[in-house]
Amino acid sequence: MGNEKWVIFDFDGTISETTEILTKFFNEYLAKKFKLRTIQGVDDLENLRNMTAIEKIAYFKIPFYKLPFVVNSARVQFPKYMDNFAVYSGLKSVCEKFIENGCKLAIISSNRAENIKKYLVKNDFDIFSDIFCDKGRSLFVKHKTIKRFLAEHDVSPENAVYIGDESRDVVACKKAGVSVVSVTWGWDSRDVLKLINSENLIDSPKDLYPKVAQILKLSEN
Repeated sequence: MGNEKWVIFDFDGTISETTEILTKFFNEYLAKKFKLRTIQGVDDLENLRNMTAIEKIAYFKIPFYKLPFVVNSARVQFPKYMDNFAVYSGLKSVCEKFIENGCKLAIISSNRAENIKKYLVKNDFDIFSDIFCDKGRSLFVKHKTIKRFLAEHDVSPENAVYIGDESRDVVACKKAGVSVVSVTWGWDSRDVLKLINSENLIDSPKDLYPKVAQILKLSEN
């Protein structure tokens, strides 16, 4: 195994501010197409942020047999809404610091690689060594994707840290044997993330480098 150290990011909700646009996309497209429950305002969003992935699926009344079709349709149609995403403030400078200290950056996401690449170029944030995306139509294959990434890049699990905003990211990383830092500015609430990843939980991009540096034994400067 190589000794390169990798900082791996989720995309939606971790790098990009997607909540408002995702709500619009869900209500205008997915809910209508698949006859699902819609998101009704701020209270609904807050309730959803406090649910696990399984609870969200139940809340939207998505039958499990229909879930692969919902996921695939979202991956195909969501790019039409991506032009309005912003990058979370402060993330770019943190990522540049990782690179300065010898780390490589990657994105592992359920989104499509071509969509993410286009977004990064548009936002002057094209500094990632690889964009690696899930295959298939399931929301619960990320652990397999992480393992494939590690194998293809000859990376040992202790030399990688995953940054994500959902409880399913934590579950996937535990299955893959990779440390995970949970950020509270994305889709899942602080309370949900604290229940399963209290030791590696951060509330601001400025806290990201010190936490990852501690895990990967990087310079603190």
